[in-house]
Amino acid sequence: MHRKLGDYREAIQDYTQAIQLNSHDADAYVGRGNVRSDLGDYRGAIQDYTQAIQLNPNHGLAYYNCGNAQYQSGDVQGAINNFHKAASLLQLQDNPLLYQEIQSILQRHKQ
Repeated sequence: MHRKLGDYREAIQDYTQAIQLNSHDADAYVGRGNVRSDLGDYRGAIQDYTQAIQLNPNHGLAYYNCGNAQYQSGDVQGAINNFHKAASLLQLQDNPLLYQEIQSILQRHKQ
């Protein structure tokens, strides 16, 4: 809610508190990573997405978001690797819109 209102500091605090209450909640790490990415803290976002992936290796959205943060920070090859993994997971998880978006990204980079 705080993120939608543009109150990023409160949003990070909320997600951090959720992580403290349940350190195995991959979605909380993804949420905090999204806020960090919104703020341009791509390194912090990548750390959160990576933690989410470690907790849930089938979290397609975490791979996708991590790829976006890597791309924004200049790690194009890392981003492409994560986009490939995200595409395979999201196709299996029946998320056709995001799958198509990733395929378009990969096609532009011919990977």
